[in-house]
Amino acid sequence: MRALINCFGIPSGSLEITEVGGYKKDDYFFNRAETVDKIRLDNTGSLVSGSTLSQYVSIQNNDEKYTQDSHQIDVSFSPTTYINTELESIVTANNPSGFDIDNYIGDPRLMASSSYVDLNNFAARNLASFERYDVYDFVRLIKFFDNQLFKMIKDYVPARAVTTTGILIKPHILERSKVKVPIPTWTRPEYSGSIGTAFTTGSEGGVIPSTVSTAYTASFSTLSGSVNKIIDNNSPQYNGEFNGTVLTVTTQSLNPGNIYRKATYIDLNYSASIYTNFAEFNTGTLAQGEIKIYYYDDVINNTAGQEPEPPAEP
Repeated sequence: MRALINCFGIPSGSLEITEVGGYKKDDYFFNRAETVDKIRLDNTGSLVSGSTLSQYVSIQNNDEKYTQDSHQIDVSFSPTTYINTELESIVTANNPSGFDIDNYIGDPRLMASSSYVDLNNFAARNLASFERYDVYDFVRLIKFFDNQLFKMIKDYVPARAVTTTGILIKPHILERSKVKVPIPTWTRPEYSGSIGTAFTTGSEGGVIPSTVSTAYTASFSTLSGSVNKIIDNNSPQYNGEFNGTVLTVTTQSLNPGNIYRKATYIDLNYSASIYTNFAEFNTGTLAQGEIKIYYYDDVINNTAGQEPEPPAEP
């Protein structure tokens, strides 16, 4: 393509062939490249350790220090090319530590704005020393070139490439258009409603005269014992639980024939006889249920405090 341009007598410095991609990511201005800059011999990548699970999966680990390539090719005359070159040198000189455009366009508070105010002010300061470019003279100069060249260029580029040729008027590198981010507003209506249903009322039918009191005291069993409660509402008129209406059906066990319901014991009767005379205590035989008790008070009458002699064995 460069040889084709030279055949039309156009100097190489007047009509550049510019593609997108190839330069390092960490430099904002190097987002465009000439054809020679697309050759990246140091971007060979490295092999990933281990094995792959499919023959269609590459083990090539591509180096990510370059920008992604695009199919855009620019072979055109543009006054913006001169402006971008000068801006690049001025911004680079004024910002030795580097220029990051994200510091000017990455503020989320600008979502509702139609322009990047800080970036526009930065561009205006750097463009203050520029002289006004005469676009009409530039276009008049291009008329002396044979425009058949641009038609032939499109025949030489790959079919997938998007080629821009001729005269191109485009914004400079510090100009960024911006559209307001729409912020939707909405309301969620709240609906409410009601529907009438059947409402019924009832009574005891006049069976209980109004002069008769249906109040009574009911006893309820609790953990701490029985608790009495006075029932003085109108519920007895409907459930029939009046005072004195409880019928006692039986007071005995409902299973009187069960001999194992409780244990039976033999009644034992004992008679006790107390003796103070040992001879009488030791005489005779014991009858069934008879208990003999011998009592003596020698301990009480012994003033010396000595242990009394037990009675002699018969």
